[in-house]
Amino acid sequence: MGIFYTNITLFGPNQEQVSKYLSRIKRTAHVSPTIRNFTVVFDRETEDQDPEILTSLTTSLTKEFKCTGLATLVHDGDIFLYWLYKKGKLLEAV
Repeated sequence: MGIFYTNITLFGPNQEQVSKYLSRIKRTAHVSPTIRNFTVVFDRETEDQDPEILTSLTTSLTKEFKCTGLATLVHDGDIFLYWLYKKGKLLEAV
């Protein structure tokens, strides 16, 4: 069995800001401490490995905070996908 995970790395907003926003939109997530302006979100619902859920949340976060965000998904340790957003707009995806 391989590794399965998702996360969203935001550049700009701090842990408290992100946590409050996620609470307001009723998401269950762990939010890392902010280090050098980077904050990482580990959202429970995105762990279902549904890219639509992951990209929707990333769009919402980067639009709300007018920031850059990188969503990543690893499936079974074999597949790596990412989506780079800035202010709610998709810049690049693989």
